[in-house]
Amino acid sequence: MLNDNYHYDIQQVVSFGKYEGMTLEEISEINPKYILWLNENCNSILIPRELVDSCLFTIEDKEDRRESSIFDNI
Repeated sequence: MLNDNYHYDIQQVVSFGKYEGMTLEEISEINPKYILWLNENCNSILIPRELVDSCLFTIEDKEDRRESSIFDNI
């Protein structure tokens, strides 16, 4: 749930883990699933709703294209 008392910034830098030192925006371009994981599991990072939605769309689009290419080869 988003809290209006906080500032959500896609330029926020992650200070731990595999993507330490990278911004949320940079991570979303490399691994959108990680942004979704952060959103669900990390209370110390505030993920903008727009970024979550964008990551969901990216993942769905990739899955749709993969599924389409499987059927093209049949």
